[in-house]
Amino acid sequence: MNLIMKRFILYLLLLSPLFSLSQDTAEFVVRGYSIKPPRNWDYARIIAPGKVYLLDDGFRTDLSRDNVYFLGEDLKVDIPMVSISEAAKFVAGRPALKNRDIFKAINLEYRLTLNNGLLIDWTAAKNVHECTVDTIQQGGNFFEMNPTLVAPNSNNLPILLDNSSVLAAEVREEPIHTLTSIPIENKIILTRKMKYNDSVRIDLRFSDNPEIQGSITATRIPIKPFLSLSLADEEADAFLLGDAKAARFFQKLRDSSLSAKYLVSKWDSLPSNVTLNYPSSVQRTVLRFAVLGTIGDSALIARFGMENDSLREIGISEHRVLLSNLKPGTTYLLSIYYKHQPENAVLYKIVIAPAWYQTSGFKWILGASICLLLLIFSYIFYNYKIRRQKQEQARIDLELKSIRSQLNPHFIFNALSSIQGLINNNEIDKANIYLSEFGSLMRDTLSGNNINNNTLSGEMKILDRYLQLEQLRFGFRFLINANNNINVSETEIPSLLLQPIVENAVKHGVSRLREKGMIEIGFEKQEAGLIIKIKDNGKGFSQNSNTGYGIKLTKDRIQLLNQANKEQLIRFDINSGESGTTVILSFKNWY
Repeated sequence: MNLIMKRFILYLLLLSPLFSLSQDTAEFVVRGYSIKPPRNWDYARIIAPGKVYLLDDGFRTDLSRDNVYFLGEDLKVDIPMVSISEAAKFVAGRPALKNRDIFKAINLEYRLTLNNGLLIDWTAAKNVHECTVDTIQQGGNFFEMNPTLVAPNSNNLPILLDNSSVLAAEVREEPIHTLTSIPIENKIILTRKMKYNDSVRIDLRFSDNPEIQGSITATRIPIKPFLSLSLADEEADAFLLGDAKAARFFQKLRDSSLSAKYLVSKWDSLPSNVTLNYPSSVQRTVLRFAVLGTIGDSALIARFGMENDSLREIGISEHRVLLSNLKPGTTYLLSIYYKHQPENAVLYKIVIAPAWYQTSGFKWILGASICLLLLIFSYIFYNYKIRRQKQEQARIDLELKSIRSQLNPHFIFNALSSIQGLINNNEIDKANIYLSEFGSLMRDTLSGNNINNNTLSGEMKILDRYLQLEQLRFGFRFLINANNNINVSETEIPSLLLQPIVENAVKHGVSRLREKGMIEIGFEKQEAGLIIKIKDNGKGFSQNSNTGYGIKLTKDRIQLLNQANKEQLIRFDINSGESGTTVILSFKNWY
């Protein structure tokens, strides 16, 4: 009795599709979506990457195989078929099937159209040579179908055609015992690279019956991820936990969702680049993408990272992405696409607003404050530096005046010594001339002490008058010469700087040579510098000997002048030997 019941249920399952073709199929609900059960008859098998069962406008999933949608480009269509010899083996030992005409299923014919254009006209499936070999399992307690493993023959009896395992009918809760392993041949009727929106229709009939037994349309659809909900922090936590607070978010999804068929039809107008802006306080966010249907092996793939960094693949569950540890003032990139269509990726630019201390306004205020402090500090430092420079300059000027005041008595002493010498030699006329000219020279000298600089022409005039007076006493010769490339009226040097040197040349150099003595004063311009040479043909002196008080004061004065102006330095050199003495003054960057 148990065996008879099993056979009855088995045949009932096999024959039930024949009674349901003309009836409206019922619907059942899974996770809030209405699901149409599959038809239990189909002949051709669609093999394509990324099969999709789209939700319709009523958010119902149609699992029938009238229309098959897929995402990848490789399409393969085959017809699972039991050979005549295997069919004979199957019915052997089954008297109820021996005299039945179950072999006409071998006479199945197919027709293929591509985008409503004929691709292959009616062709017998048994004549297709390319095929793969598979097996189908039939159990006594369990029968596997996709959507069933049968097709009607001319006598309305089923013959096994398919091997997939999608829908199962369990007869009794007993262990499965495989009774028969039936080989089948999968006749490959089409392999093709499909473009977007390419559609292949497969029509099937039997050779002895022109009525089409079934049709399947396989379409490659383009698709892009569509963001339907974005939540942050506490709202994201509530959504993930599914607590009472999340109810309004699910209601929002149901109220605002667009149908899968609509999104697919508008795929080319959907954005490929989207910017999402969040306040600086956001640390985590959940992005929920539209559910288009049962995607199968075409799951969403997401890659995430900071802007300007390489993106790494992250996990995605139930069409939602959780992004955590977000930092203020940072821009992130999320690239998301369906597995078989990476070319339709959507790039989400996630911008976390900067914190108050990262804002441009704060940075501007901070920068302005720093600049203001620097300006104040610079102003204080500049004033301090100027004050120190003025103090230093005042000190130098005071010392220079002190040196010049010391030169005046030295000069007067030398002049009086010359007058005394003339009187002692009873050269009264020369002494009178000396006294007369000495007054003019004293006026020039005193005037020079009151100014810092004097022109070369003025200095040359003072030196010429002085040497003429000394010439009355000692009778030496002298020459003052300036190169033509020097403008003596505009070029200035420190006043009376040369006077002590010339006095030293007279007193220690040519005074004993009398008429054989010779003093030469030359002014030369070398590039941006000025060279002054004072040469006498006296007996010279040792570098370690005391060259006179006037030379010492001159060296001290040059040292102070160099401290006051480091850009225009003065160098003092003395070359002395048996043939005479040459003093060289080098003025750097004087022009």
